[in-house]
This record gives sequence, C-alpha cells and structure tokens, in this order.
Amino acid sequence: MDAPFFDEAIFQRTRDSIPPARFAMLLKLYAADMPRRLAALAAADEVADSAAIRREAHSIIGLAGTLGATGLVEAARALEAAAADGMPADIDDRLRAITALAERSQAEVERLAPYSGMR
Repeated sequence: MDAPFFDEAIFQRTRDSIPPARFAMLLKLYAADMPRRLAALAAADEVADSAAIRREAHSIIGLAGTLGATGLVEAARALEAAAADGMPADIDDRLRAITALAERSQAEVERLAPYSGMR
C-alpha cells in the first residue's frame, strides 16, 4: 500500500514535541528552504550531477519527513536511490513529481498552521 500524501499525525507530533516558537521557525525554514532545494535539484539536473541530486533528495527527505509530507519523502527517497547509479533516465518526470508534491505539501502545512507566519 502506498504511503498517504501527508501524515497529519506526524505533523501534530512534531508540533506537540517542541516549543511553539521553535515549531514556527521550523515551518518558516520549510517554506524558505524547500524552493532552494528544488532549484538545486533542477540545477544538478542541468549539469547531470547525480551526486548533487542524491544530496538534495536526501535533504528533502529530512525536511519533508519532519512535517509529515510522506508522499514527498517517498518520491525523494526513490530519486535518491535511482541517482545512486547515475542520472535516472526519467529524471525530468521525477523532478516534476517532486515539485508538485512539494507544492501540495506546502499548501497542507499552511492549512494546518495558518497563523505560523510562513508567508
């Protein structure tokens, strides 16, 4: 069975396990860092740098996993594994999927924490 797109229980556990100010910082980091990670993936694709693809995918896994973006984690893990053997032939499709999942995840985080100051 596929993982759910977003696991609200993980989001709630993270929120409940740290002080509110730290959680707000985490949300702002997610909002600021995810676009940079996606841009870095695109740049690595442009120069066919599979090591950079793996590094960025790994960073996305950690960032997304902390907030419960399980669909994004799954896609980034698959990309990280595929890039271990060089540039995946379907890299463009994978990057489009990861970008779409990141956007959906961002919207879900904003829905769950509308007053977090993410924007």
